[in-house]
Amino acid sequence: MKLPHLFHRDPNWQISGIFAYHQCRCGARRTVHVARNYYGPTEPGWPEPKDKHGRLLVKSGWRS
Repeated sequence: MKLPHLFHRDPNWQISGIFAYHQCRCGARRTVHVARNYYGPTEPGWPEPKDKHGRLLVKSGWRS
């Protein structure tokens, strides 16, 4: 059983604009929307925090 919330760690996350960017040592990336009242593009190469219908999510989840 995989527990991604226990496996991935990133103490050196950074905020750029309205998103916080996390990168695990394994290379997985996660984008967190920290300013809920605003909308803007994510940086190139980072996963967008949207579901398959295009609705904005708070977190993108870990993606490699």
